[in-house]
Amino acid sequence: MSPTVRPEDLWGTWRLKSYAAHAADGSAPYFPLGRDALGFIYYSPTGHMAAQLMQRGRTSSATRWDDISAEDGQVAARGYIAYAGTYSISNHIVTHHVETSLFPHWVGTDLQRLATVSGGHLELRVAEPVRMQGAMRRPVLQWVRLYAS
Repeated sequence: MSPTVRPEDLWGTWRLKSYAAHAADGSAPYFPLGRDALGFIYYSPTGHMAAQLMQRGRTSSATRWDDISAEDGQVAARGYIAYAGTYSISNHIVTHHVETSLFPHWVGTDLQRLATVSGGHLELRVAEPVRMQGAMRRPVLQWVRLYAS
């Protein structure tokens, strides 16, 4: 069991170090946004949070948002995760209460993460395994602190 995480342990901005999904059978991890994904997560003292993650190398022929084709938009969205809302903590479980999201089905839901904070490092594990690439996997996100609020 992880030690209790306090709100002040999370406050600030964190940069994504890795995002890998591990299968229960011990097979090689799956990297949903590639091995070199980029991302940030922010936790405020007011109880708000925001997360942005992306796959490197996304391209589009459009130079303005309103000129993007449906196909380019679909490709861009597949390589991006974005959501924001509030958060709460109970022991070592951080719950993200989603208010806005690139994925409409996440709006109004709670995303639970098992959290471990050590020094300038944060690990967030998805609480329950999810089906990814044909197997039940537990995504694990490693973060490095950039700024403490």
